[in-house]
Amino acid sequence: MIFDKIVLKENISYIINKKDVLSILGYKREKTKVSKIFAEKIEKILEQTQQKSPAKALYIIRKIEKIEKNTISFFNSEIKIESKDISSLLSESFAVIFMGITIGWWIDNKIAELNEKREYNEALIYDAVGSEAVEGAANSLNHHLDIEARQNRFTLTKRFSPGYGDLNISFQRELYKELSLENLDIKILPTNLLLPQKTITAIIGVEK
Repeated sequence: MIFDKIVLKENISYIINKKDVLSILGYKREKTKVSKIFAEKIEKILEQTQQKSPAKALYIIRKIEKIEKNTISFFNSEIKIESKDISSLLSESFAVIFMGITIGWWIDNKIAELNEKREYNEALIYDAVGSEAVEGAANSLNHHLDIEARQNRFTLTKRFSPGYGDLNISFQRELYKELSLENLDIKILPTNLLLPQKTITAIIGVEK
C-alpha cells in the first residue's frame, strides 16, 4: 500500500442493487408486487445510469500518529478527527484511508431537468437509483482496497462517513481539502454538503 500519496481511480465498475432501489421507493420486499412495466423502466434507468455515470475516486492513506482523548492525529497531515466513534473504530488501526467517490453530474442534472418539468415521480426514481449507484461504487472501491490490504497482510475496518454517529458533517470539509476533491469537479457548500449529490466521503481503518 502506498502512503501519503493521493491516488486517482477512474471508471470504477459498480453494481446497482435493484431491490434496494425499490425499498427506497417504498416497495416492501416479498410483499409489494412490481408491475412488468415498472420493472422494465427501472432496468432501463439502471442501465442508463451505469452508462452515463462512470464512478471516479480519490483516496490517500495516512499513518496514525496518536489517538488521545478521542482525538486522532496523523503523520504528514494537519487533519485531526474529534470523535469517540472513530477513536473506537480505529483502536486497532495503524493507518487510515481517506476516500471520496462520485458518479458525477449527469444524474443531478437529470433530476433537475425532471423536476423542472414537474415529473416528480420520475425524478424520485433517478434519485433512488443514484443513491444506490454511488453506494455500489463505494462498495466496489472498498473491495479493491480490501484486496490490496490483504496482499500486504493487513485488514480493513468498516467504512464510516461524516454525518454518522458523532462524526460531525463538518469533517467533510477537512476531507475535501485533504483529498483535493475539486479535482473530481466536486464542490462543497457552506452547509458542508457536497455536489454532485451522489458523492460519498469516508474513513476506513487499516489494521495489521
